[in-house]
Amino acid sequence: MSLERTDDEIVELIDSMGFKIVKEFVQKRSKGDPRFFVGKGKAKEIGEFVDENQVDVVVFDGDLNPSQHYHLENVVGIRCMDRISIILDLFATRARTKESRHQVALARVEYELPLLREWISKKKVDERPGFMAGGEYKVDTYFEHAKKRKKRLNQELKKMEKERRLRRRSRKESGFGLVSIVGYANAGKSSLFNVLSDEDNLVEDRMFSTLSTTTRRFQASKKKLLLTDTVGFIKDLPVWLIESFKSTLEEVFLSDMILLLLDGSDSSNEFDNKLTVALDTLVPKAQSENIVPVINKIDLISEEEKEIRKKAVQEAGLPNAVSFISVTEGTGLDPFVERLHEFFLLPVEVEIDIPMEDGISSTLSWLYDNAEVDDVRYGKAVKITLHCQEAALGKIRERIENLGGRLEILTT
Repeated sequence: MSLERTDDEIVELIDSMGFKIVKEFVQKRSKGDPRFFVGKGKAKEIGEFVDENQVDVVVFDGDLNPSQHYHLENVVGIRCMDRISIILDLFATRARTKESRHQVALARVEYELPLLREWISKKKVDERPGFMAGGEYKVDTYFEHAKKRKKRLNQELKKMEKERRLRRRSRKESGFGLVSIVGYANAGKSSLFNVLSDEDNLVEDRMFSTLSTTTRRFQASKKKLLLTDTVGFIKDLPVWLIESFKSTLEEVFLSDMILLLLDGSDSSNEFDNKLTVALDTLVPKAQSENIVPVINKIDLISEEEKEIRKKAVQEAGLPNAVSFISVTEGTGLDPFVERLHEFFLLPVEVEIDIPMEDGISSTLSWLYDNAEVDDVRYGKAVKITLHCQEAALGKIRERIENLGGRLEILTT
């Protein structure tokens, strides 16, 4: 049920849940009715259709407030779901890790508490169909249980957040760069992640096939890089739902590089809308210079459409240039990977000459651990070209000079 032509996104969400749409009701209104979202007459019409046909749930393309939810379920007689409720159910089917299951459970409690308050305030606990169309039981008992569950989930998620912070610090101290792949749901994030990390994670043509973050080594690079696959963005998510996934999003905001993956095959209007949603989520908390826009599925669009997409990204104010790729065809991946290398190139370029003597092997091994070794040439002496951080330069110089070697800074 919608107040205008059904949005493609709600259809995709319903399809991803495995539901079959048996009837679509549309009512043209500038805003929702305060009691029923739709008009009272339309609500009764829906209820009559439900009585005469085999229907399990009615989905409303919008966000129902607690009062609207209460009145609709009493008129329609079966479970009524809005857009957020569908997303939460979809999240629940996708949650595979302990942390993601806790995040979904917390989001579900945050969603249900205002509804429970409404049912309690109306003092109609025993009326059909019962809260969330679940039968007759005491809503106030469920309300108290939900409040306790929210407190417990928050405590457990804080522990997990602390563990995640420690893992992130350990990776940083080990010299790993962190790269997150983000974007709208179904942009191809998991496919790109699999190609770059040589993994075989689940890839489905359904929304939110990835819900929990997955981090793996970037196998296509000699550099010490870690890739993280993340949950997809979607428009108009309420603040409390985003907060439930705070620890997951924090992994993105603290990344050294954020690959913003966009679906080039979307229509211009869809592309612009999804770009706006992504930037509204990222830019307030992430540094824009760390966001690298990547347009996927270029095998499905013309050169003219590529230029239109590129212009849209530039006008959005992102400072980094656009990369064009097709993950399924492998198009543009080599220059894209090279660009990642350049992004993480250490600032100081150094050339080293070391006499061919005992200790050279251990020194080379140490250099590989503490710098980016670009080239090693063997002769009467060993010539090494590398990049390093400025802070590491003193230690490297000391080690080389102790072996009777020479160090020359080429660029800084």
